[in-house]
Amino acid sequence: MRRRSYARQAALISFSVATTASVLGLGCDAPTALAALLGDTLVSPERPTWPSSAPDRTSLAAAHLVRSEWLLRRLLRPVVDLSLLDDSRAQQVRTYLLAAARDPRALALLLARRVVELRASARFPKARQLALALEALQVLAPVAHSLQLGGELGELESASLRLLFPGSFASVAEWLDETWREADAALEEAADELRAALKRALPAGVAVLTACRKKGLVSVFRKLLKQQRDSAHAPVAGAGAGAGAVSYTHLTLPTK
Repeated sequence: MRRRSYARQAALISFSVATTASVLGLGCDAPTALAALLGDTLVSPERPTWPSSAPDRTSLAAAHLVRSEWLLRRLLRPVVDLSLLDDSRAQQVRTYLLAAARDPRALALLLARRVVELRASARFPKARQLALALEALQVLAPVAHSLQLGGELGELESASLRLLFPGSFASVAEWLDETWREADAALEEAADELRAALKRALPAGVAVLTACRKKGLVSVFRKLLKQQRDSAHAPVAGAGAGAGAVSYTHLTLPTK
């Protein structure tokens, strides 16, 4: 029993440190980092139990964030039926979550926590993995974008898609790697042609800035998924646990 308790404590410490590193990677302040590091050790399953006699302003702010993030997790806890995370209902959950967050740092703390949980999801039962992935994809990733943290927390989308569509995600990654080998040269050639056409079409002295970039794996995958979903007239998340995940076990890749 004592060995199991030590193992649990070690796992909790490791999780807290990883969450703190993720929070610091977002550029969050000291109270947010402190809340990430100590929050799980100071929150009981029933209610936050941060000591009321906090000695300084940083600890008071961290205590506030611990309570706020705990309440946000409570809001998400009822979302256990995956049918509640179709597009329209997910929008309602996102709106409710953003409205309930009194401090955006608490949302950043929640998002960082979910990233760490997704990284460790292989330890969870399959149903828990799918629930985490769908929640991250439909609710938390859009919230991260609304906070302008989509780039830093892109793992919310990539890890979720990898869990929900493992075969297809790997196939698209392999296809992109092969397709984009000569993409830089092709894009630059296309940009040169566009600049030449604009120069001919526009009055003399008018300067136009042009830029080109390759689509990322997540962006390409979501576009392919949307195309296949639309062609099948089916929602991303079906009615029933895991329906959205098993409905699209294979994506048809476009030809080169």
